[in-house]
Amino acid sequence: MNHSVSRSVMGLITLMLLASCQPRLSITDPPLDPNVPTRTVEHAMGTSQVPIAPTRVVVIDTTPLDAALALGIQPVGTIRYGAPPGYLGDVVNDIEVVGQYNQPNLETILN
Repeated sequence: MNHSVSRSVMGLITLMLLASCQPRLSITDPPLDPNVPTRTVEHAMGTSQVPIAPTRVVVIDTTPLDAALALGIQPVGTIRYGAPPGYLGDVVNDIEVVGQYNQPNLETILN
């Protein structure tokens, strides 16, 4: 039993060392044109300056996708969470998929 405990501890230490070697992902707001009017949005990670008239909209759930399309906004990206609701029709076929519901691809969204 003592041998298996020490092996478990060594395995845990190895995993911790490997995890500490991974690069940290740091996402910052891209620089905005100072001539573009913005609105400050507060969220769990702090605040962000969002353009009042955005040129690219990405939605990461089907409810805001439905709302955006109803308002005449054509998103450039959305997530895949099963098949899109049938009532949205073919309009969603031209929207790029930027990841899964629980794991959107941040690099794809930023580009």
